[in-house]
Amino acid sequence: MLQETIKHLKDVCRKENLDVSPNDILDNAVKIMISNNINKEHKEMYQNKEKSSQKSSNDEITPKQKAFLIKIKKYKDGMTKQDAFKIIQNLSKKEY
Repeated sequence: MLQETIKHLKDVCRKENLDVSPNDILDNAVKIMISNNINKEHKEMYQNKEKSSQKSSNDEITPKQKAFLIKIKKYKDGMTKQDAFKIIQNLSKKEY
């Protein structure tokens, strides 16, 4: 089992063109693992930020909607386009 692990570590280090001597193999394998984990975390963080920015930009009310809702005293912080649309739609249904 240990021999298989060492062989795998050597293969990993060779792929990255790192020293596979007995004194350095473990350190180099750990560096590769840490580097891969950091890269994976950065990629996930970037994807999460990208998703949240897409969602928030599509879900924010327009300045016109905000101005109108403030004027009729129906605006609340954090309102979505859908919230604003419902309020405006309900107002248009009322008969005077």
